[in-house]
Amino acid sequence: MFSTIGIELAETYASHDLTPEKYNNKTVLIIGGGNSAFETANHLSGNAAIVHVTFKKRMKFAWNSHYVGK
Repeated sequence: MFSTIGIELAETYASHDLTPEKYNNKTVLIIGGGNSAFETANHLSGNAAIVHVTFKKRMKFAWNSHYVGK
């Protein structure tokens, strides 16, 4: 199971600073796999040294979860 030790130090989506320069050469961990997690990762990717996105559920790719045509 996952440990929650230190989670109180994490910033939330609603409270984190959007200034990309704050994350220059930093390692960023984003907990969650929704649209906002990937939008945040994309926003910070130009400044952060590493952006890691983690989540519990298995990722569903569009080609597995949607009709692709034909």
